[in-house]
Amino acid sequence: MGYPPPNPPLVISSPPTEAMGRFCLTVQAAYLLGKVLRYTGPQASDHRILEHEVQILDSTIAALTKVTLQEGAKRGIEVCCPTTICHSARLILNQEIAWINRHKSPVETNAVMEVQVTTAADMLILSHHILRTGLSGNDDISPFCHDAFYRSAIVYSQILQKSDSEDAKNAIHDIKQSLRVNSHRWKAAATYLQLLDARDVTGLAA
Repeated sequence: MGYPPPNPPLVISSPPTEAMGRFCLTVQAAYLLGKVLRYTGPQASDHRILEHEVQILDSTIAALTKVTLQEGAKRGIEVCCPTTICHSARLILNQEIAWINRHKSPVETNAVMEVQVTTAADMLILSHHILRTGLSGNDDISPFCHDAFYRSAIVYSQILQKSDSEDAKNAIHDIKQSLRVNSHRWKAAATYLQLLDARDVTGLAA
């Protein structure tokens, strides 16, 4: 009886599947986040990403996010590291899309905001889970989630600036609390919390 052929090696460009496991999905998420940062960072100011490139990258991140959520649900992981990296990437990228669409119709700008709000809502659910279960010392809580918390709080700050929403106030409070809880283990959480507090002092929302 012969042996089954070995599975082909996984590479960065491999289509994401649950079978990859959390480590491979984390690598893919980090790679996409790196692409977002290269396209949107200060060094990219002279050659901003083109609109069609933005849409392709956003769709790719969205597809990977779905797979990471499925993988996390399958394994019973409430705090899935690759998911939070994807959320960071998508929040950063959609800020860039908002800049590109700033002179376009409200329909297009609202669509971008909807992506940001949906992503921030996912992170708010995660913050509630952390506050409810006290997972700050758990190995499932990685430092990668803190950037997504920070950017989600900014989204809620933008909502608060426009509507004085009580829900947005509560969301910001809960996200800050989860960062405060996580700061007992991760210094990065304390740093992001300081950044949010500085925004409160200066009145900076965007």
